[in-house]
Amino acid sequence: MAAPLDNWGEISSRVPPASTGMLAMLFAAWPCRFILGKNRDSKLGDFRMHPGLNLPEITVNHNLPPGIFIITLVHELAHAVVWHRYGANVAAHGREWKQCYRECLSPFIRKDVFPDSLLPILEEHVRKAPAATRQDSDLYLYFFGEPEGLKINQLTPGTVFRLEKGKTYRLIKARRSRYECLDLSNNRLYLIPGELRVQPV
Repeated sequence: MAAPLDNWGEISSRVPPASTGMLAMLFAAWPCRFILGKNRDSKLGDFRMHPGLNLPEITVNHNLPPGIFIITLVHELAHAVVWHRYGANVAAHGREWKQCYRECLSPFIRKDVFPDSLLPILEEHVRKAPAATRQDSDLYLYFFGEPEGLKINQLTPGTVFRLEKGKTYRLIKARRSRYECLDLSNNRLYLIPGELRVQPV
């Protein structure tokens, strides 16, 4: 099969060989642009539809271990599937996305892609289809170990906290699963997942 993307090597070099054919088939069936993203504290990847472009764009952080790289990539690809099937007027992680995510990730849950010890965790992960990896404590613990600090959703409005890279924010208010936070270095507002662990200042 021909490479489905001009930058296919950025994906194929980061995942187990047994997964590349399945990933290539997903990209061929549901076209989108792929960008290898920088290391971001607040998210592992994202999906966007930029005005003026006819294809959606997905990014995955460049520094992720192979297993979580695949899971994040498929998570974002499921958004592309939803966009192609249903258009933009559906909930970001609603019923349609959960079904597409299960369809896309289930074929990867096998011994030549993931370690035996991870397979039962992934089977439960697919069943729940959480909106973010951080919301699946067993999966997050497997890849990143016991997290330190407090979750943002445990903080009270007005609390000042620091992310891993040293940026400092003030918690403003809750907005569903994300929290509006003020970056104290530039006075800009950002939405940060409530499950992210931080260090209160």
